[in-house]
Amino acid sequence: MDIPSGPVALFVFIDFMASLTSSFIIGGPSIFFFMLAVSKFQRIDILINNAAYPGKQLTNATELTRDKVEYTFKTNIITMFDLVRYAVSHIPKGKAIINVGLIQAYDPSAEILDYITTKAAIIGFTKGLARQLLEKVLKNFFMKPGPVWTPLVVASFPKDKNAKFGEGYPIKRPAQPRELAPAFVFLASPVDSSYISGEVLAVNGYNYVLNT
Repeated sequence: MDIPSGPVALFVFIDFMASLTSSFIIGGPSIFFFMLAVSKFQRIDILINNAAYPGKQLTNATELTRDKVEYTFKTNIITMFDLVRYAVSHIPKGKAIINVGLIQAYDPSAEILDYITTKAAIIGFTKGLARQLLEKVLKNFFMKPGPVWTPLVVASFPKDKNAKFGEGYPIKRPAQPRELAPAFVFLASPVDSSYISGEVLAVNGYNYVLNT
């Protein structure tokens, strides 16, 4: 049977939350992930840190348990540190790391304190990392989307709020994932975004038009 030519994808399911000491490979799941990717493609051109745990909405800070906060930070921050730490040595000059955040890193909601705190932390991480990567000429960005209609986001809301999701923004609706894709392509491009790093790119439904 003829094998079609063109782009090749490698899908790997890995639990990055697995304990480093109990992992089936020395060094933990992050190292194993990059071993697979590098053995298949010889290098890593783009790393996008997009996965996150949004948690459930709470009305009072006293409802936040230490276990819940630690789980959110391990998912959203510690795993990102691991991925970046192992990826940097495999990313050629001119390529990109894109950390996905949220508009609420700047304009936080009261109900998801642990989640929005991690998103604000990622901004500091992104800007500091950009300074470290100057000698390697690697680009590092923070993507700041507004409301995006994804199963993960919608599942975190009470059902009665889904119909109103995004209504508070000037464009009066949430974004579809395809509306964010061109921004990712721009940041990942070795040509189009070659003169910027450590910056925040907002794709947020005209929100700053309203705020100004």
